[in-house]
Amino acid sequence: MIAEIQTALNSVIAPTINGFLNNTAGNTNLYETLDLDWSMVDGSPKINGYDLELGVKGLFHPEGDSWEPAIPPPFMPFIDHANAAKFQSYISTYTINSLGNAAVKSLKPNFVVTHDIVPAASPFQLITASMDALFPGLAAKYGPYQDMDVNIILTGADNFVSVPET
Repeated sequence: MIAEIQTALNSVIAPTINGFLNNTAGNTNLYETLDLDWSMVDGSPKINGYDLELGVKGLFHPEGDSWEPAIPPPFMPFIDHANAAKFQSYISTYTINSLGNAAVKSLKPNFVVTHDIVPAASPFQLITASMDALFPGLAAKYGPYQDMDVNIILTGADNFVSVPET
């Protein structure tokens, strides 16, 4: 029976997966202009009597953009022998950084913080006097008590850091 399964994996399933990978080049459109590069890394899948190991790149990017994160992809284990779990999956800061940056570039999020949503009791108000600490000369040019609305436009998010729990 094991020989038949290995034959099926090698003669039917592997060529089917390879054909799919060749047609997509390891790229899949996930959401409007957000793509995922899941091309194979570390060679082809490894199959033995105990494991099926599959490594994919896991790089999110805007459609048509070949951006790479500022950090290199880390070595990722296929299997942690100290962990008894039968199914193991790993994700890295490389993937998280690429998702954050690709989402910002693809979705182009922006929002406005208006002066009237800041509580009156807050020590920081959206007026020129408070904002003068960030933008020196603002209060002098426009007067110290002019209301301000802040338009925030995100242009990149590619330096997230994950820290393991201690």
